Amino acid sequence: MVAVDGEYDRRIWVDDENPIFRRGLVSCVASAGFEVVGESSRLEPSPTPGSFGLLIFDASPQQLRGAVSVSPGGRAKLIALVSSAAEHMVFDLLEAGVSAVLRRGDLRPAVLLAALHDALAGNAAIPRGLMPRLLGQISHGSSTASGLTE
Repeated sequence: MVAVDGEYDRRIWVDDENPIFRRGLVSCVASAGFEVVGESSRLEPSPTPGSFGLLIFDASPQQLRGAVSVSPGGRAKLIALVSSAAEHMVFDLLEAGVSAVLRRGDLRPAVLLAALHDALAGNAAIPRGLMPRLLGQISHGSSTASGLTE
């Protein structure tokens, strides 16, 4: 994460294909003091790397590749929104460098803002109740959590 004037980069790009949901995200983060520098649907238009410090995006395999590509070297923190939080999906997102995984159905302003602050502090945020299962899978020697469901 690049510091801007001694502080972490609070510029945000919001990507979601649902324009109503996207506008709600924009309103929420802007009212909390983050600078929204752009928004898109399926990363179109594509954000310019380096123009933002946080990217909120709707996670899918294609979107994940796109999100990682606009954050070269992991300079921006990636915040993934998912419909369901199966362990294998969350594991893949975290391995790709995503800082927070948030369930769309559980998303509330306080949850979103806490995840953004966690990401800025260098911490990861994952859906409640999933950490023990992920750690259990890892401790049993599996390099991936594929095949498990919530």
